Amino acid sequence: MVFTIEVILGEWKAINIIPVAIASVAGAQISRILQGNQIAFEHRLFHIDLLDITACFGLALLCALASILLTRLLRGSARLSGSWQIPLWARAAADVPWAASASCCRQFLGKDITLSGR
Repeated sequence: MVFTIEVILGEWKAINIIPVAIASVAGAQISRILQGNQIAFEHRLFHIDLLDITACFGLALLCALASILLTRLLRGSARLSGSWQIPLWARAAADVPWAASASCCRQFLGKDITLSGR
């Protein structure tokens, strides 16, 4: 139900939640009437070993270290680039290739943005 409201409808309003809840309950009851009181989706049992748990902890540690490294790199690059004094003409010249590519390929500009500013 949360998937339906968030992704399909895109709004959290009472007027949207009530029909989705009614449809969910009605669908569940019709399914029980037609198929009986059984589990709709079954899965195989799986076993988790110590190696699997160790691998999960190792991956979590690796992701945490990568996150820390990325955060420090971003802060360092912001500090470094803040001290640069780039002339105005060089900044304008750097925008020329982007503007040229955006004039021929409008998808570079993003949604609802045009070159005219409207």
